[in-house]
Amino acid sequence: MDLVISPKKVVRTLILVVSFLTFAGLAARLLTIFWGSKKIEVLRLFYFDSENTIPTWYSSFGLLLCAILLAIIAFAKKQQGATYALHWGGLAGLFLLMSIDEVAQIHDKAGTTLGSALVNFMGFTPSGLFHYTWLVPGIAIVLIVLLAYLKFLANLPRSTLLLFLLAGGLFVGGAIGTEMVESLFAFGVEESGNKMWTAPPSTQRTFAAIVATEEFLEMLGVVVFIYALLTYISSYHVKKAATIHIQIRSDDEPRQGQASELDARISAVLNKIDE
Repeated sequence: MDLVISPKKVVRTLILVVSFLTFAGLAARLLTIFWGSKKIEVLRLFYFDSENTIPTWYSSFGLLLCAILLAIIAFAKKQQGATYALHWGGLAGLFLLMSIDEVAQIHDKAGTTLGSALVNFMGFTPSGLFHYTWLVPGIAIVLIVLLAYLKFLANLPRSTLLLFLLAGGLFVGGAIGTEMVESLFAFGVEESGNKMWTAPPSTQRTFAAIVATEEFLEMLGVVVFIYALLTYISSYHVKKAATIHIQIRSDDEPRQGQASELDARISAVLNKIDE
């Protein structure tokens, strides 16, 4: 049985899902600000900045799908004895951790602790763009991964490289860039003596828009990366086609060639018995 996957159809569907979740998440937050959180608890299902919400689980699924596709490529590269098989495997592990983190929010807990330790060691008070202290180790990790993968990126096909850079730019632009804007905004609110949930409605609405932009860029970056991986797999397995064919076969089913060879041996044995 052949499972046919069209990268373009997949990316169109995912873009629609991302657009809907972005609109629903922003609308849920704005309605909560307008009516009050206690009156419409169901809206919490669409919050971006909470655990166990629909956008959170979708983001985790998207990152997990990236990890699976990367693992498939890594396995194929290892079978071929390719140079960068380990790099593909490393990316698969990284995206698996990111998928888990999306639900468990490890970076908010461990990252904040590590960030606080770093800023204390360096001797400055976290404020402004770095009010969220996890951004310090977060930026460091991004730079380390980028430096470690420079040669890997340079050896990718040009089209794949451009898609990887676009995906990375969108994701990091949301996760780091927009988060820094969010951090600056939150710092300003706290400096005025308020908490975000007690700030004026106009301030809360602006913050909700910033968070929605952050999540949209992250989810869109993952969609572009999924498309890049699917087209990369497609280009190596199906020449001049925009689809991927996956053959599904049970391990206990003999392949056609093996079955033919087995039949030939049985026929030979039967002929000798007749003689």
